[in-house]
Order: sequence, then C-alpha cells, then structure tokens
Amino acid sequence: MIKALQYSKQLEAVGLSREQAEVHLGILTEVIEGEMATKEDLQKVTSELKTEISAVRSELKADIQGLRAEMQQLESKMTIKLGLMQAASVAVLTAVIKLF
Repeated sequence: MIKALQYSKQLEAVGLSREQAEVHLGILTEVIEGEMATKEDLQKVTSELKTEISAVRSELKADIQGLRAEMQQLESKMTIKLGLMQAASVAVLTAVIKLF
C-alpha cells in the first residue's frame, strides 16, 4: 500500500484541505487497488495455467503416439516396396542371364 499518511500530508502542505486530501487519497487508492493483482488472483491464474499446460501435454502425447503409428505404417510399406523391388530385380537379372 502506498504511504497514505505521507501522501495526505503532502497534499495538505500544498494547500488542499484535509477533506480534499482524503478524497484524493481515496480515489487514488481505489485506482491502485483495482489494478493490482491479489494473491488469490495469482493463485487462480496459476491454477488455470497448470490445468491448461496439463491439457496441452496430454494432447501432445496423443499426437506423438499418432505420429509414431503413422511412421510404423510407412516403414512397413517401404519395406514391402523394397522387397518387391528386389524381387523384380532378381527376376530381371534371371531373365537377362537366361538370354545369354
């Protein structure tokens, strides 16, 4: 909290009445307190962030698992294609050798 008594005395020292200084201080206090976060505000935001981070972490884990599954499928397809290419190569070589 601001040093309210000193602030009020400074206002009185420059010619404001005590009542004016108190009103001025009251308005300033409302503005400052309205803009400041309380411990409860910070705890609420922290809790919300932890919940959101947890949700994002879960989504990322699911996405990673999905990508791993896709990679395994692609690996299987590539293995099959490579095997077919080798078999075709052997067949072509066999045919070429029979020609000579």
